[in-house]
Amino acid sequence: MDLASDDTRIWLAEIETRLADQKAQNAQMLKALNNTLQLLAQQNSPVAAAPAPLLVASATKTKNDLKPSPPPNFNGDQQKRRGFINACQAYFRLLPDNFPDEQMKICWTMTFMNQGQAQKWAN
Repeated sequence: MDLASDDTRIWLAEIETRLADQKAQNAQMLKALNNTLQLLAQQNSPVAAAPAPLLVASATKTKNDLKPSPPPNFNGDQQKRRGFINACQAYFRLLPDNFPDEQMKICWTMTFMNQGQAQKWAN
């Protein structure tokens, strides 16, 4: 098993855990805001008035809100090659809609290959 891929799996698992924690916090905040809106509606309106509309979390939201950091610029250092490739692959997995095909991935990756030997590879 490749040590770099193990590190990437650990890193991704940590991100997934943090994301799940953030989602739980967001759900708690949404519940508190809904309760506050209901209390305000009861205090500022007649008894027979309709309740204030509640905030609703979208269950069908498909847009990925992750904003991962792009990989560092790669200067051709062979010892850093594997880490660069892993960083690019992790980025592609986190934002699959941004990279519909391999050509798009290659072009995007080449923007980070801009110094020394890496620039020779890109040309």
